[in-house]
Amino acid sequence: MKIHQHELAYYSMCEFKFMMNRKYQKKVQKHYINAGTLFAHGVYNLHLGKEFKDCIDEIDLKCDELIATMTSQEKIEETLLQSEIIKAMLSGYANKFMAERNQYPYIQSIAPEYHITHESGDITLVGRLDGDVYDTDGKRWIMELKTTTQVDRDMVRRLPVDFQNNFYFFMCSLQGESPIGVIYRWCRKSALKQKQKETIHEYRSRILDDYIDRPDFYFVEDAPLFDLNATERFRYSIASLLFDLRMNIRSGDYPKRYTGCKVGYSLCHFIEYCLNPTKETLETYYTERTDHATDTENQTED
Repeated sequence: MKIHQHELAYYSMCEFKFMMNRKYQKKVQKHYINAGTLFAHGVYNLHLGKEFKDCIDEIDLKCDELIATMTSQEKIEETLLQSEIIKAMLSGYANKFMAERNQYPYIQSIAPEYHITHESGDITLVGRLDGDVYDTDGKRWIMELKTTTQVDRDMVRRLPVDFQNNFYFFMCSLQGESPIGVIYRWCRKSALKQKQKETIHEYRSRILDDYIDRPDFYFVEDAPLFDLNATERFRYSIASLLFDLRMNIRSGDYPKRYTGCKVGYSLCHFIEYCLNPTKETLETYYTERTDHATDTENQTED
């Protein structure tokens, strides 16, 4: 059985949510552009060595595919505007991190969107890193790419208790090469609005100029080291978590935990069923998963 990192995080919050997420996904109620996903895909292609123009063309293609499913002119225009922001942001990223090689730590190589697995008895653990990085001293780092409107520097302080990155450290250490830290790259999404009578091309040019003029505002990097005492504590925690998970799998019992119904500002996407656990609710709000091997991490609440 494959268990992804985000599923273990679900399990630690609520065993019932873990079980529901294995079986069901929420129906898509509306079409929208996922700026974070598209931008991350563009960064992935840049680090693969693709030409910048090809990265932009791929963003255009994905937007065109989305627009083809839309009937509302308002949504089409909003999607076009968002795509221009994404392309300008990718231009700014390339200018900040690809043209200059003087960021700390000095990066020698990046393997983008790196997948890592480990077999633990009847469970195969799976993690997906935004980047697997080596510096010029040959030291390994984990990259965390964050598309945001506000830079959350508390992430650096929280690293010793951060489930996701300690899980990645744990997985890498099982392969015999532990990372020494995390490179956080926060990428701000432009808040500039299109002006009246401003064409979409003029709008994109204005955003792009702002990204080029203010790179240190839009792109922030920090690189904290792992606390080895904290990673060792996490190792015991993950062992306990996996033990409990195996017990639940064998018994088929997944109790609800009433402390994970709201994550940040978002409600759990199974809240409708928990409030009204009927067949009608399932049919109205959810569809059965047909292929659980598909990465479902984009379903998580941000």
